Amino acid sequence: MFFRYRCEIISKSKSIYYRIVDRRKYLALGGSAVLAGCIGSPLSLLSDDLVKWTASLPSGPWTSPVIADGTVYIGADNQLLAYSIEDGDPIAFQFDELGTLTATPSIVDGKLLIPVFNEENEESALTKLNDDGEVIWKRNLSGGYPFSMDVHENTISIRTESMVFLLREDGTIKWEVETPTVNHDYLMRLADLSPILHNESVFIPSPNGLNKRDRETGVREWTSLQRQVAATPTVSGETIYCTSNEGLVTSIDKNTGKQNWRRSISGSWTAPEVDDETVYVTSGTDVLALDRTNGKTRWRLGDYGLHGDSYTDPVIVENTVITGSIGRTMTLVSANDGQRLDHYEGNGTRTAIAVDGDIAVAVDGDQLAALNLP
Repeated sequence: MFFRYRCEIISKSKSIYYRIVDRRKYLALGGSAVLAGCIGSPLSLLSDDLVKWTASLPSGPWTSPVIADGTVYIGADNQLLAYSIEDGDPIAFQFDELGTLTATPSIVDGKLLIPVFNEENEESALTKLNDDGEVIWKRNLSGGYPFSMDVHENTISIRTESMVFLLREDGTIKWEVETPTVNHDYLMRLADLSPILHNESVFIPSPNGLNKRDRETGVREWTSLQRQVAATPTVSGETIYCTSNEGLVTSIDKNTGKQNWRRSISGSWTAPEVDDETVYVTSGTDVLALDRTNGKTRWRLGDYGLHGDSYTDPVIVENTVITGSIGRTMTLVSANDGQRLDHYEGNGTRTAIAVDGDIAVAVDGDQLAALNLP
């Protein structure tokens, strides 16, 4: 199965679908996410042994969890917090940068990349840290709140109201261009909105569509869709797949920007998941599987199947689609036929579910929950 590779330690990027690697390690390093929600509901399980541990957070989470070397990292209460993936015990971690963590961190070669915004001086920055919290470099960014980033080889792409392209080693800015950004009112849903680095191009989601720019110069090559793209697109082969909160899934030729097909659905705030034959998307409270060649429906988990609107990117682990919603923290669905296999009711989520081996870690209201995958 093709999938995105964000962190170089496993050769993956948030949005590039051209390598075959271990899906669970990809998810652990921050594969998809949008910020956490706090919808209350009683604990209810189909599997009694699903919960491995829970850990209370000091305030509502601001980022998705990411996992590396047995440690779960998450931004909450203007802090970067760390927990043991085995038992949920907190791990001492010092992060002294002033400001709010506005988007999900990335982990590259054991180093953390942290986007922050300081409300007092209205400055945004990207900071690179060692795993003990020591600052390696800090680069101020123009243009307000930074969203998440894509990391590929020696480069980083990140956007605020500008699109910024940096060198990973020392944070040198190679170029930046002003681009329309998603309304900051949507910040709580868009912690993982990021550009896509793919070969010699950068693909940038924005309110006026999907833009393609030259990776080395930043020169715009085309704009497609002409509508708000509020989730990171997915590149697979020669095709880009986009969702829109206005209710479309679109297949686009990555070279020309020409649309191959589009399919009307309910609004979607999540990135598509793609395998050899199928595109998986959330649509309101549903999950859909679409034929990647023509957009026709293969199956649909409907009838309020996710028990709430979904802001959690669907992902596939061993032929199982994993996603969540504001009304149910995690739902497992068969990728073959769309049958619901299991669920964890929890307190709801608006965030990615990180997976490492047989453990899934989800933001669950105002706590973290580590869940044993069947």
